[in-house]
Amino acid sequence: EDSITAQQLGRWRCKMCTWAFQVVDQFNVNRETVSIAFSFLDRYLATSSEPVELISTEKFQLASMTALYIAIKTCHGNTFLLMTSEQWKWKYWKYYNGD
Repeated sequence: EDSITAQQLGRWRCKMCTWAFQVVDQFNVNRETVSIAFSFLDRYLATSSEPVELISTEKFQLASMTALYIAIKTCHGNTFLLMTSEQWKWKYWKYYNGD
């Protein structure tokens, strides 16, 4: 597992934010949900017991995806049909690999 530097954190945050906007746009979810998700993510990172610079890229990605999931559930409850974990992974890897 590679740790990320503060500079890399900014790049990963930008990538995950772009991905999150693509997900909400695809499913016609209010874009404000991404802002809420990243608020959750920021709070998690600020209160995490390990320094941000020592968080692995995998952990950061998981935290970002989880924050989006929680924001969708909080804002849209059961009215939004959520994807299965396999669909989430496929969407993420498709974006990550540039397809």
